[in-house]
Amino acid sequence: GKEASPEEKAFAAGLLDACPRCGAEGFRNEDQQADHLKECNDSVLHQAYKKKRARQDKAGADRDAAADRQQEAASMAAWQFMGGETGELWRLTPAALGRLCTDAGLDSQGSKEELVARLAKHRNKQQSGNLLTSGAGEDADDDAFNAKKPKLTRENLPTNLHTMTVEQLRMVCAANGIVVAKGKSKQSVIAAIELELYKAEGNEVLLLE
Repeated sequence: GKEASPEEKAFAAGLLDACPRCGAEGFRNEDQQADHLKECNDSVLHQAYKKKRARQDKAGADRDAAADRQQEAASMAAWQFMGGETGELWRLTPAALGRLCTDAGLDSQGSKEELVARLAKHRNKQQSGNLLTSGAGEDADDDAFNAKKPKLTRENLPTNLHTMTVEQLRMVCAANGIVVAKGKSKQSVIAAIELELYKAEGNEVLLLE
């Protein structure tokens, strides 16, 4: 006969409470469950249970989607409440960042770090009045961003850098125009942020050969 599915094997071993074919429950032990499975051949019951599970799966997906929308709205509201600063873009969810990209006419695909960097670059160009005109190249685009990015301050940096993950730290960097090579350690990323802040506060950096 047909080989049992992983769910059916788990049910027969007592690892699942409900029969994966018909949904029956209330068995006292795994022997009863194994015996039930051998006799569970009613295709009408099987189809009815399959439809029930599909409805449950859809309801679960709808709840997850609603929760995602709520999280997106909450992160957007918090970001706007804090002033909607470019340096705080890292606080937004990927969905919220994607929506801002779409609203700005930017590509909304990519990792969260890429979305943050893309938005930061766009917003800083707008704020500096250095929007690209037709015929300007990508180098001019980068120069405008690097020359006119907002000054980094302690106020627009998280106070808990050392408790953040590398991924979160990289997003802070992306939001503030701090370039950090991929694969850098957490300490290296924090050092890059602190160096940028040190320079932004008017301190000279001595490069030792």
